[in-house]
Amino acid sequence: MAELSADRLMDALAENREERILLAHVEDLRNRADSGVLAHTAYLNPGEQTLCRRFLQRRGGTENDSFLFYGGFAYAERRLLFCLPEYLSADARGQESGGELSDWFLLQCEESAEIASVLVRGTGYRFLNHRDYLGALLSLGIERETVGDICCLDETQAVILSVRPIASFLCSTLERVGAERVSVSLMEPERRRALEDPHRYQALTGSVASNRLDCLVGELASLSREKAKQTILQGDVCVDYRTETKPDVFLPDGAVISIRGVGRFRFDGVTGTSRRGKLQIRATKWI
Repeated sequence: MAELSADRLMDALAENREERILLAHVEDLRNRADSGVLAHTAYLNPGEQTLCRRFLQRRGGTENDSFLFYGGFAYAERRLLFCLPEYLSADARGQESGGELSDWFLLQCEESAEIASVLVRGTGYRFLNHRDYLGALLSLGIERETVGDICCLDETQAVILSVRPIASFLCSTLERVGAERVSVSLMEPERRRALEDPHRYQALTGSVASNRLDCLVGELASLSREKAKQTILQGDVCVDYRTETKPDVFLPDGAVISIRGVGRFRFDGVTGTSRRGKLQIRATKWI
């Protein structure tokens, strides 16, 4: 199949004007990387990352070689997209494509994007959650794309990842989260990189006729095949954070399935076949 031009590929992948603008920006960053510039986007949500990944792969790119998603620590969900010049490619770094990323390499990305983080501490009189912190940021006029993950360490403190100018602004401006008075300080890069996965997971097993989306949704959400199909057709299911309305698509190992009103799952693959010919599967649920 002939390779689509950048413009035709944008038209094929983008679902609205905002997504097309994003892809046009990514194509510009790709061209800048070809001329030797380490270029990056603002923070992207997982759905935007999926869109950009598909675009760059269709344009001949390879993740962790010609482009990289990185949000400041290993488990970040909101990440920046870096289009990598040749001097930062996997071959130039002396490592295999897809291998562990070196501290030196990540430091180049962090300095280019001015990634920083702040530690926000409450007094302990009130419990704070993710919504409280996000509301406080938005009330200060901060744009969401300048802020990465908000990691709640416990009920009284959180780490907010951002770009350096926003981090400095928060240190001098953020005084309250909700009705709670808070203190804000810059976090050392080493502590930020060492942040642990903030999510908890539940391992699941099940059996399906095939790894079609409707079969997997039916098993994970405890729905009949027909009900699962209707759930997909009405736009209540996302695959890799993008709405998927085709019940008959087959999913690869590692695909993330989000079902509205039910939860988010990762399809971890097939482990065997039952005596009746059904596929035994493993999955992981975010809890």
